Amino acid sequence: MYIISIGSSAGGAGKTTISANLAYELFQADHQILLIEASASHVLGISFGSGIASKRGLSDLFDQDSGSLQSVIEQNAHALAPDFSILTYGRRSNVHAVNPVEDVQRLFEGLAALKVESRYRDTIVIVDLPSALPAMSAAFAASDMILNIVEPSFVSLAANTQVRILPEFAKRSEFSVILNKLDSRSIAGRIR
Repeated sequence: MYIISIGSSAGGAGKTTISANLAYELFQADHQILLIEASASHVLGISFGSGIASKRGLSDLFDQDSGSLQSVIEQNAHALAPDFSILTYGRRSNVHAVNPVEDVQRLFEGLAALKVESRYRDTIVIVDLPSALPAMSAAFAASDMILNIVEPSFVSLAANTQVRILPEFAKRSEFSVILNKLDSRSIAGRIR
């Protein structure tokens, strides 16, 4: 199992779009994909079709003692193709119980347990993280690859300067920053 975490410290940077497109392109290259929506925004599930953003999903792991992440995946993941599944966040029975940091920590504890399962050995897991710096830190420490999405705005760049100084990120060899949503008209004028 190879885990790619995609996050941003500011919302709206395009991490969900990049997560969906990366998952699709890797699937097209004959990889087995499990795409996980770890954000309660439901955008990823909606982008693959309204039926996928169902009541059940990853949130079952947080709302009840449903056993392992593997059982939640088996019960709630939607197979888009034989080797391409998506596990949406689902709906929390208690909306006030949403805690992105605890949810991400519990998710990655479950992923660590799945790494020893032979059926997931060749799976690439792509996790679309919530936009919360502590949640990103918890996920990135347990990921094989980290993609930090940055929008070229003062707010996004300022928020992402905090990401640079976190010790977990500094130790990672596969840490990438993707500058997204560039305005080609403004860039073209500056290149000339």
